[in-house]
Amino acid sequence: MIEDGLRGRSSHQIQALTRAMARGDEAAYREFYDAYFDRLLRYLLVVTSGHEEAAREALQLALVRVVRHVKPFDAEDKFWSWLTVLARSAL
Repeated sequence: MIEDGLRGRSSHQIQALTRAMARGDEAAYREFYDAYFDRLLRYLLVVTSGHEEAAREALQLALVRVVRHVKPFDAEDKFWSWLTVLARSAL
């Protein structure tokens, strides 16, 4: 289910995705974007108490940070935790 990111995917799938992203694989970034954009936006809308402009701006900054700093992760929960740290710090 795309709107839920990659929750429920195997560790192998998360490892493959994040390794490909770390190598700069454009298809992997598209998969990441499709899977996590809405989920991260919803997260930021909660954190910003519904301030859509602030949430969207923080999301864009967080996505740039993902591109710059992504590394391989071995589990979806660890990857999601890292993404939320990037998103919160972008605020």
